[in-house]
This record gives sequence, C-alpha cells and structure tokens, in this order.
Amino acid sequence: MPALLFGFSGWYLAKYPLKSTLIPQTVKEKLRPLDKFTYDALSNRNWEVTPMQIEGPLEYKPTTIRPPYKFNSHIFSTTVNNKKVTGQINIPTTTLALKGETLKGYPVILMLRGYAPLENYQTGVGTRPSAAVFAQNGFVTVAPDFFGYGGSDPRSTDEMEARFESYVIALQLLYNLSRTSELLFGTTHYPLITNHLFLWGHSNGGHLAIATLEMANHSPSFAGQTFPTVLWAPVSKPFPYSVLVYEDEADDLGKQQRKSLSNFEADYDANLYSVHNYLDWLQSPIQLHQGTADEEVPYWWSKDFANNLKSRKKDITLFLYSGANHNLTPAWNTAISRTLSFFKTHIK
Repeated sequence: MPALLFGFSGWYLAKYPLKSTLIPQTVKEKLRPLDKFTYDALSNRNWEVTPMQIEGPLEYKPTTIRPPYKFNSHIFSTTVNNKKVTGQINIPTTTLALKGETLKGYPVILMLRGYAPLENYQTGVGTRPSAAVFAQNGFVTVAPDFFGYGGSDPRSTDEMEARFESYVIALQLLYNLSRTSELLFGTTHYPLITNHLFLWGHSNGGHLAIATLEMANHSPSFAGQTFPTVLWAPVSKPFPYSVLVYEDEADDLGKQQRKSLSNFEADYDANLYSVHNYLDWLQSPIQLHQGTADEEVPYWWSKDFANNLKSRKKDITLFLYSGANHNLTPAWNTAISRTLSFFKTHIK
C-alpha cells in the first residue's frame, strides 16, 4: 500500500507540479536618478558642444575700471541637458598684447559666482567687478546665471539634483569653450584661443570650480587639458558639511535642507559627490586668495586646503590678506592684480 501511494503521488506531482513559494522572485531594482551626478559619472560623460548665442546687450558701467571701456557686455544663452542657461559674457574690443606680441584671439575665463539671493538678482551678480578688469585686459569672460536665475530655465524641484546640476552647467560651458575656436554671434566672429582657458570661482563658486577642475582634469573628453584656476575664499570643505555649515542662514534654519540631505544619504554615498575625495585628480595650477577676517569662509579652511594639496605635490599658491573680508576688502586691488598676473603668466 505505501508503495502504491508513493507511485500515485509521484505521478500526480509530475503531472501537476506545485508552485514553490521558495523560488526567488525577481526584485525590481530601485531607481537611483542621482547616480549620473557622481564625480566618476560626470568625468566619464561623453560631452558634446552646445552652441552659444547672444540674447542682447547688457547695460553695465563697471566701477572697478576707468573709461574708456575696452569691452562690450552681452547676455548669452546656451543649452545644458536640453534646458536653457543664460549668463553674462564680456567681449574685449582689442586683443591682448604680451611681450610686444598681439594675440590672434581671446583667452577665456569661465567665472563661477557664489551664493546669490534670488530676490532682485541680475545677470552677472557676483562676478561683474572682477570680470570687468579681466575683459578690459583682453580676456573674454563667461559667467552663467545657473538654473532658476536670470533667463535660465527653472531649477529642479529636487533640492539635491538642483545642486548637482550646477556641476553639469560648469562642465558643459568649459567643454563648449575648450572646443569652440570662435564664437559666432549673428554675423560677427570672435576668435578664441581654446588652449588658453581659465577658471575663476568665489565662495560656493570656488567649491564648484574645484569640483569642475577635478572632473575635467580626469575626463577623457577634455583630452588632458589643464585649466589654470583662481579661487577667492572658496568653500573647500567636504560635501555635505559644505552645505550644512550654512544651514542657519536659511529661513527655516536648515530644516528642509537637513531633510533633503538625510533622504539623499539614505540611498547614496556622499563621498562620491565630494571634492575632498578626488583631490588627486587635480592637474592644473591653482592660485588661492583668502582674507583672515572672512566670516563666511574661515581662513584656516583655505590654509588646510592648500597644505593638503601641497602634500599631494599639487601646484598651488596661497595668498592670505590680514583683516580682509569674504570679498577680500580692503585687499581687493591687490588680489585682482595678482589674479590677472596669474592668468597672463599661464598664456603660453
């Protein structure tokens, strides 16, 4: 009888197999939309040139130089990830002469501003005074508004994505300018010297400049180009501390910011989005200016950053200005003179 039952059960199971609950089910992988913003992902991105256009003249009378002005200011636009980005571009009316030889085109400085409140924002805020000096001396200057500012398209509703999109804007502009031998605005041609491309960043823009430089220096798309960089009072601390340290300046004392960061770190490794993790990628000379009375960026941050790079055998020069604030006042004239000299020195 047991043999008969066994035979019947074997026949039944062969004909009608049971569906085991132990068979692993396919688990749908969680989408991670911010993976595309890691330093590795952006440095390995296949960049393509997006054309730049003139939107119109920008009325601006600089106070940092005396007339006659040797440049014209315009509002430019381009596209980044299929979204519009505007900004200020200054184009000299005469080319730069060095050691008695006139250049056959314009060297270019990509300028990245620090934090600016949206209320009453105007294109060029945060870069205008310095940009005027550089343009007066023969440099084309390009300063983006970033998403949500000026005539640019709105920023992402995701706080972290909005932050990381600034990296994409800076890298896209750097790529455009490094691959465009001339700017064509209407019927007017402005020749560029693509191997004379520089970076300038102040405050949070300094943090962005460091990040941009790291990724560009490590990117096959930039073919080993170097971009001599000047940093003014840069936020050089690791992410997300570089954000949290300023949370008390928000209207809600950083409540929403902390929530966004908490949600972010639950799914992502913050080290993959932080300047401190990729300092070895830096291959460009850096000049750093810092005031000792800066209440936004403590001067020892810049000292620590410079010492860290020196220990890695990187090319960095630090200038400290006793009693100068976040905008390097009252040492602004000295700082701008040293900055201009640095850029000129690195024109080969």
